[in-house]
Amino acid sequence: MNYFISTNSSFIRLTLEGKPNERQLLEAIIKANDALINASLTIVMIDSLGLTTPINLSTKYSVISQLGKYNISRKTTVVAVSNASKAETVIVENVAYNRGWKIKYFKNIDAAKTWIEDYNSINENTKSVI
Repeated sequence: MNYFISTNSSFIRLTLEGKPNERQLLEAIIKANDALINASLTIVMIDSLGLTTPINLSTKYSVISQLGKYNISRKTTVVAVSNASKAETVIVENVAYNRGWKIKYFKNIDAAKTWIEDYNSINENTKSVI
């Protein structure tokens, strides 16, 4: 599996290509987390549309279970772009949520980018009242 990390002012983009591999996926997530820290960002988009086969559910569960071990901040929001079924995305979002992680799935890049823009806009325009 190959991966590429890029950034803009709003998020880090982790693009995955080839055949998925758990070890390489964890490596890619750790490097993307380093980029998040260096850029002072909290959103990472994981684009898995370039994978030759989908990441299986057990690998997703295993990776989510290991995030804390690699000092991934629970303040990080993961925006995943994938061809996974609706049922699978709901399962993964719930598994992550139950472990304190925020993952939101989308079927295409444009929808994910729009969500990120809206999310950032809401957070920028929110004022603390306490």
